[in-house]
Amino acid sequence: MLKLFFEKHPHAVLKAIACTFDDEHISAPDVVNQCVNDHLSGVDETVPDPFEEIIACVAEQGDSLMGENEQLVADLTPALSHVPWVVVNEEHDPEAEDSLMNELCGYFYPMDKPAACIPTPLQVAVYYETNNTAVGAFFKNQISGFTEYLDEFGQFYFIPYGTATTTGNLTKCSSDNQCTANAFHVWMIINFVSAKDLCFNLNINFFNYYY
Repeated sequence: MLKLFFEKHPHAVLKAIACTFDDEHISAPDVVNQCVNDHLSGVDETVPDPFEEIIACVAEQGDSLMGENEQLVADLTPALSHVPWVVVNEEHDPEAEDSLMNELCGYFYPMDKPAACIPTPLQVAVYYETNNTAVGAFFKNQISGFTEYLDEFGQFYFIPYGTATTTGNLTKCSSDNQCTANAFHVWMIINFVSAKDLCFNLNINFFNYYY
């Protein structure tokens, strides 16, 4: 979901992700289907059925993408200990996890600093996992209502992997369906044209996830 649509339709993607964390949802594939239909259907005329496109990409490259996210998490300093885990300009920022908009506004609109101290656009990375109530609250309360303002702060990256572990070709997550849901999320961010080329031109084995 992230891989397929985020570059062209970031607001719609973030709305769809927040939807998967609604109280009655568990971020499983059938829930993603509903949320994709609600928020991504019709946003790209080249993708008549976004959910089916996501399924095809997850089946083709889900494990490969989770491996990439695993490496991003492994490279974090300090090491990720909870989710959501927010990194601003390559530094872990716990305050951003508690109040993202207030923290980012503090970078750009410091009342007690001269204009020369206002930073260049920020690099903000949100490391998270599906099926997690804290992450759900973060997306619903701090992302969903502010999607149209995020690009004013800089470049945002969303990395669904969280506290999963990978051994060889097998990824283990903390709850049922979480690995599959993580893979669904990551596929909503690739630009569709690039992702379509990747899905149909690369031959990557799809290994089963253990839950």
